[in-house]
Amino acid sequence: MAIQEPVFATMFILALIALGEVVSIVTKAKIPMLLVTLIGFLILIWTGVLPKDIVDTSSFNQIGFLLVTPLVVHLGTLIPLKMMFKQYKAVLIALSGTFFAVLLVIPISTLIFGYETAVSGVGPLVGGIVAFIITSTELKEQGFGYLVAIPALILAIHKLFGIPVATLFLRKYALILRDKFSRNGEIAAALEAPVQKKEHHHSSNISSPKSKFNTANVLLFKLFV
Repeated sequence: MAIQEPVFATMFILALIALGEVVSIVTKAKIPMLLVTLIGFLILIWTGVLPKDIVDTSSFNQIGFLLVTPLVVHLGTLIPLKMMFKQYKAVLIALSGTFFAVLLVIPISTLIFGYETAVSGVGPLVGGIVAFIITSTELKEQGFGYLVAIPALILAIHKLFGIPVATLFLRKYALILRDKFSRNGEIAAALEAPVQKKEHHHSSNISSPKSKFNTANVLLFKLFV
């Protein structure tokens, strides 16, 4: 299947993302959106339904690299510094996890596969998609383009096993917070009031069963269609 137009390639990729979004909503996040998208993408690539160069055709690589710096700044400004100081334990856990991952992965992987291979895989392991974009771009610029498959594979495996585990723990923590809030009538009332007001405001225009699927990803897919 040859896809030459970037708009069509983007539409197919967004279709997978939208499908994952719908599955996540229907299952109440028991099946993560990114997991459905990654598995669907791999299956369609392996079976030849989608071409292997669909990501390059869609220009997602170029756009992703261009937006790396603004995205990092944007993510950093989403959380106030006061909240970061209050959540210092979470920050320390994240930093220590990154430090020990690098400390363990690089020496062991270097002995088995070599230093270049070890470094190419450790970025996405601790930094996710943004780290993958930076790593893959730098590998190509430094003449190690043949190693780009390693960070991609690490990212896919990391998400495949990591997302369900993270979802499980986050759901358990959400239940703990729900029980905590339910025992405090003032907090529960404060949380329910904006929701009730919003539902009353939109009840005459949009029905609840349909509106919950109109997320940003789904609407973006509809736009490209």
